[in-house]
Amino acid sequence: LQITLDLQGSGLFYSPGGTVCIHCPNQSCDMEATLQRLNLDGDRYLVVKPAAFSRGRESPHYPSWIPERPMTVRHLFTHYLDLRARLRRPLLHLLEHWCGDSAERAQIQRALASHEQFAQMVSERPSLIALLQQFESCQPPLARLLECLGQLKDRSFSVASAPLGWCKTVDLVFGVEREVLPSGTVFEGHCTTWMQQCAVVPSPPLTSLPVAAAPAKRAKDFCLPANLSDPMILV
Repeated sequence: LQITLDLQGSGLFYSPGGTVCIHCPNQSCDMEATLQRLNLDGDRYLVVKPAAFSRGRESPHYPSWIPERPMTVRHLFTHYLDLRARLRRPLLHLLEHWCGDSAERAQIQRALASHEQFAQMVSERPSLIALLQQFESCQPPLARLLECLGQLKDRSFSVASAPLGWCKTVDLVFGVEREVLPSGTVFEGHCTTWMQQCAVVPSPPLTSLPVAAAPAKRAKDFCLPANLSDPMILV
């Protein structure tokens, strides 16, 4: 698939061989299901601030990448928390601690104690909502959950156009990530799936998408020379 980003008025520029970083929000269905499962009011405003850990020090698990400004819970879960991050042990430990059902707690403990069982869980690439639906009695508080969830980071895409003809737009060509998991279910990539939805919406040839694009970056030693007369070796 190919999408064209409108750079007019953004102050962004790019060079051949550069990349553009796209911030893709979480899927609305995943986000809303997670809020409902955790009994959280998406319209409630909050400010995330560090709490004293010990002797006046901040908690080492404090998510410093969340800005300290008022935002709704829905905005926090949409733009800052990676709801499909690779499963890590701290999240399982958190769920175990806040499990009300002894059988579910024992199941999590077995997965944590067994390398094979934990690896099998990781291979299924479960999202946060999938884990919460699997272990229905687990009800971790939001403050503790923020310490275990990772940051929803920008994704980098290589530039597929040249700025010589029309430097006010940039083309990105990508394939939608799809992987068949051991259970037979299909895992779909977070950002490429969202970009596909943007690309298939009926629109004019040039569409300005609501994305946060960082200035294109070039690898230090992998870029075209500034002087066109410089020799090059193409492999």
